[in-house]
Amino acid sequence: MRHTFIMYLAFSLIVCNLTCLIIDGAWLGAEDLTLMQNLTGFGSIKAAGMFGVFTMFVGFLTHGLPRLIMWDYSFLSGGLQIIRWILFTFSIGAMWAIAQEFRGTITSIFGRR
Repeated sequence: MRHTFIMYLAFSLIVCNLTCLIIDGAWLGAEDLTLMQNLTGFGSIKAAGMFGVFTMFVGFLTHGLPRLIMWDYSFLSGGLQIIRWILFTFSIGAMWAIAQEFRGTITSIFGRR
């Protein structure tokens, strides 16, 4: 899977989220900032109250990627729902590419037994 494809999906998510916020009349809140931290992979956890430890891209795989491939935005409802279904073709491509990336890892794990 090429990194440019994931960058395209992340850019689409950011632009669509900002469009939803503008249409709904809302502003960036804590949930949106958490989503952006999960997408970029930057986050920190306080360890023993002394220093921060950066978290890796686990948040991207558990929270950011599912939101990227669902295309669940307020402006893609009603009459524009057909556009959402067309955008699902990108989601299918993303899932196929991720499955191909993990295929070698999974077969090597089960091949050792």
